[in-house]
Amino acid sequence: MDFDDLAGRQLSYPEVGEEFFAVRHDPDTDRVFAEVVAFSRHGPWWIRLGAPVASAAQRLITDRYLAALRET
Repeated sequence: MDFDDLAGRQLSYPEVGEEFFAVRHDPDTDRVFAEVVAFSRHGPWWIRLGAPVASAAQRLITDRYLAALRET
């Protein structure tokens, strides 16, 4: 069974961009592959003021995604 999800963010959101998640199962090898692709930019001016904090939060979330994938 394969799974895909694409999420987009609107201009009024704190972060503007898209995220793509895919999980694939290869029945021949019984291996599972995961793919995460994301890009974003800071949205409104008030978020850009806190850009260093927002970027650190994005890195933390990305690290958690990757850690969760390694555990499964």
